Formats: sequence, C-alpha cells, structure tokens
Amino acid sequence: MTGPAQHPETDASRREHLRVRNAAFWRTVALAVVVIVASHVIERRMSYSLADKPMIVHGGYGLSLARIPPKRPGTFRVLMLGNSVYQKCGICQQYRADAEAEHRPIEFINLAQIGASINDYPLELGWALAQDARPDAVIVSLGSFTFSDLGFTFNTDADQIAYVPSVHRLIPESFYERNFDRTAAVQRTISAIAPLRRIDTILQYDATQAIQMDLKERGVDIAWLTGTLPLPRLNLVVNQFDADRRRGRRPEGEAWLARPFKPDADQTFNELLDMIDHAGVPAFVIRQQCGHKPISEQALALIEEAVSRPRAVPVGFVDLEHLWTPDDFGDDIHPTREHAPAYTRSHYDAFIRFIESTASAAAIAPTTSGAMTSQRN
Repeated sequence: MTGPAQHPETDASRREHLRVRNAAFWRTVALAVVVIVASHVIERRMSYSLADKPMIVHGGYGLSLARIPPKRPGTFRVLMLGNSVYQKCGICQQYRADAEAEHRPIEFINLAQIGASINDYPLELGWALAQDARPDAVIVSLGSFTFSDLGFTFNTDADQIAYVPSVHRLIPESFYERNFDRTAAVQRTISAIAPLRRIDTILQYDATQAIQMDLKERGVDIAWLTGTLPLPRLNLVVNQFDADRRRGRRPEGEAWLARPFKPDADQTFNELLDMIDHAGVPAFVIRQQCGHKPISEQALALIEEAVSRPRAVPVGFVDLEHLWTPDDFGDDIHPTREHAPAYTRSHYDAFIRFIESTASAAAIAPTTSGAMTSQRN
C-alpha cells in the first residue's frame, strides 16, 4: 500500500521554510565574518608603535593596540614592565633622555599599564615576545602594592590577549589553570577572534572625548554632563569601583597598600622571571619608591626569594622603596612632576650598573661619536 499523498501546498511551504532558514544561516555567517574582519581592520588602524610612543596610550586599556617594530641593528633593546608610575609620570621619556645624553645605544620599550598587578605583567611580556620583540634585557618595576589583591584577577585589559595563540604558547600553563575558568577562557578566545570586544571601552572613551572637544570648540561645555554619566575611564579598577557604587555595593580595595596579597603572588612572580629566563636575557627588578606600609616587608621577602633562585640568566634587584619622601610625591606612589627626573635617574642608574656587571656591558657602552638615532617622545 502506498502512503497518504502529500499536499502540494505543504511541500511548497516546507521548501520555502528551508530556503529562508538556509538564507538566514548564511547571512549570519557572512555577518560574523564581516564583523571579525572589520574588527581586525579597526584594531590595526588604531594601533601604534611603542618605539614612537613612550607609553601605552590608553592607560589600563589597549595593550593589543601596542606594536613593537623590528629592532634596529646595534641597539640594546629594553622592555619595561610596570604600573601607573611608569605609564603616566614621564618615566620612559626620561629614561630615553638620560640614555641619549650619555650617548648609549639603548632603546626603551614601555609596556606599563595603569593599575597593573603582578597577574598583568606576564601577559604584557607575552604580548611583546609574541611580536618578536627580541629584547636584550627586561626591567620589572613594581611596588609592594603590585602583589595586592583588589578583588580582580586582572587590573588591566591584558587578559584580553591571553588566548591569542602566539601569546598563549609563551606563558606557563599553570598561569592559565589558576586564572581562567572555562567561561573566562571562552570569553578571551572570542576577544582573540573578534578584537572589537577588547577595544569596545577604548572606542567609547575616544568617541566621548572627540564629542566633548568638538562641542567645546563650538562653545558648548558638556563636562558637567559626562561627569555624571557611567562613561568608561582608562583605569579598569576605577571603572569597576564606580560600577560597584552604582549597584549599591561597597567598593573593596581602594587603599591599595592596605590590601592582602594575591594568594598566588609568589608563583606568578616566579613564572614571570622564568619567562624572562626562557627568553635568554637579563632581568632587573626594581622595587620603586613608595610609602612604607605593613605589606612592605612581606613584599621584600617575596621578591628576594624569587630573584635568588638559580636561573640561566642574570637577575638583579634594587630596593628603592626607602627613597620615598612625602614632599616629592603626590601620594604614596607617584612622584611629582618636579621630582620625576630625579626619581627616574635613581632607576636608570641602578639599571645601568646592573647591566655593566653582566656580559652585556659592552652593548650599552657610550658611543664614541656621540651620534645616535633618537627615539621620538
């Protein structure tokens, strides 16, 4: 026996439904491809060279926009890891000026970000090494507060590049096991595929600033309005504190120097030094000037234990925390504009002494002609 005859209208409607569904699917795929390609194009257009810039432009955001060009022959390249002191106080500019005044062929590449904690440092370094930065040395500038737990796994957007394949392969797997659960890993993978996700805050900030400047030129000042709106700033920690306030939560961790350490701070710091060791270059750790707090002794013990471990490359350490004075600092951490050159000089001189004690001493010797290519500030 044959089955019941199919109604011609039913067959036609099913075919139409299938056609519409297939068309919708392929349009969605096409849109996704366009978004992914467009986001990479936008990010590339927003990118800049850290050889030309003395700092990450967008504070605690925008690590993925920073590009490192090929190293010039005859140049001693130094990667600088740090926090807001190195990011916004003119420190890299002064390093460069001091080296140029002494006719030393040193190139300083500054990867410091506002608010960076010890968890952010390995990712900053990984991003540079993934671009074939080929450093000759790495400066790790930190304060006792760098190990503090403010309630966030990462204090910058450095985690948004964690699953870029070229970065992922350079960072110990133990670092990922501690800091990324499955959800976080999926989200960061999406950022690696479609960069619009990681530059969204920067786009919002830049658009707001452009509108403000345009209106101000026309005689309209809307700073009073934008100051009341939940617009992003370039400090991820402050953004989160603001969000907590709007939700009625009491923000934790505003006093950086009074917070307990991250439970795995020592392990992360050793992983960072191991990465530098694997890169085959000297590491110089600077505990920067800072108001003495209860965590200072704990931080010193952590640093000294890590730098004393045997490694294949030289690891130096200088403790400058005690040089902090209330008259020369606007707070417990940041030097005043007038004191910044002297502050930088203490860091620069300590670094030069360290390199001169290693096999790389000849590479930073002053040039006899006094002529060298300046880095643009």
